[in-house]
Amino acid sequence: MVAVAAAVTDALLVFFRQLAPFVVLPALGIFIIHGTVRQAVGFIVMPERDQALMSLTVI
Repeated sequence: MVAVAAAVTDALLVFFRQLAPFVVLPALGIFIIHGTVRQAVGFIVMPERDQALMSLTVI
């Protein structure tokens, strides 16, 4: 039973190790692109929001 579990675990590890670059790299790429897009949008949107808040506080 233990030997079977060990064999299955080894097979899964080999499988994931071969598959990992195809799953991890695109996921990382999407994560990084999503992060930079969010930052860029934040930089574009934030000044307008800050100006709106400033005008509200002035009024």
